[in-house]
Amino acid sequence: MPATTQNEIWSPQVIAAFISVGGVLLSSIFGYISSYYGNQQSQKNELRKIEKNQQKYIEQQNKLEKDKSLRSALQKLTYLFYQTDFDSQIHHTYFNTPEGLDSFNDVMSYVTAYGNQLSTQTAIYLQKAMFESNLLSKHYGTLEILAADALNYQIDWTRYETNAIACLLIAQIRYDISKELINPKDLLAAKYNNVNPNLKLFFETGVDNFIDMLNLDHFIQFKQTKDDLQ
Repeated sequence: MPATTQNEIWSPQVIAAFISVGGVLLSSIFGYISSYYGNQQSQKNELRKIEKNQQKYIEQQNKLEKDKSLRSALQKLTYLFYQTDFDSQIHHTYFNTPEGLDSFNDVMSYVTAYGNQLSTQTAIYLQKAMFESNLLSKHYGTLEILAADALNYQIDWTRYETNAIACLLIAQIRYDISKELINPKDLLAAKYNNVNPNLKLFFETGVDNFIDMLNLDHFIQFKQTKDDLQ
């Protein structure tokens, strides 16, 4: 049998065969690498998706817990605000009775834990008003003029301030929960049902003063206008 020469070994057919086999091998390697990194990226994307859904679920649960707690605080606060069955000769408001103070402590704990900064601040000022801080003392003279002869009793400023801030806190907590804006003065009107324009102005101006003091800017639209004061 004749010996195979070097030229025959590296004939065009053999080289083509090597190139073909090399191409297949390279294609397989690149395919494997591409598939590997593709799977890695797919797993990372899936993991990020799972983490995002878990975070969303946690946020939803936290919001539900927050809203549940704030609604409980809102219900108790509204009851305290409208409760009139107490001895007004001893207590300024129902907030100041032993039962009222217990309920208010619950309200404070919920609002402090779950309310926003404005709600917490308003609740703190309500507590100050309940304990006779006389927050609007520099306005008392002007407020008495607004009431004019419509009042036939000495003004209980603690009761006045407590009610003014309480109606604001009720409106603020509702805003915390749903971003729903209600006029806090409507709550006050429902409680006192005043038809005397001087008394209406007297009570509502107190609310206006606290809107400014507490920086509750979203309630500015409900403040008295110059036309209202004329």
